[in-house]
Amino acid sequence: MENSENEKRSAEIMFLLIRELWYQSDYGKKVMKNVARCIYEVKKSSCKELEVAQCFLFLIDNGLIREISKEHHLYEFTDAGKNVTTQKDVEDIINQSFYNRLIQ
Repeated sequence: MENSENEKRSAEIMFLLIRELWYQSDYGKKVMKNVARCIYEVKKSSCKELEVAQCFLFLIDNGLIREISKEHHLYEFTDAGKNVTTQKDVEDIINQSFYNRLIQ
């Protein structure tokens, strides 16, 4: 039960983060320049900064966002990331990631 509650909370945080990143990138059309600001904005909605940062890394690890410049800290949505439009989409990605970890 606790694991599913953690997954639900992670999905909520990730969806908030995706929404912030989505706005910043002009709905996936532009490069994300200030990810730290998005993390800060999501953190204000009663999340711990570490939780939000872990969710951001999860989005990278699962191919929804990619870093395009390490030096300038620029990111963009991948095609898969542009298709995430609901919290249910995020929950499905979390479940698929968990399932893939069990298989490996």
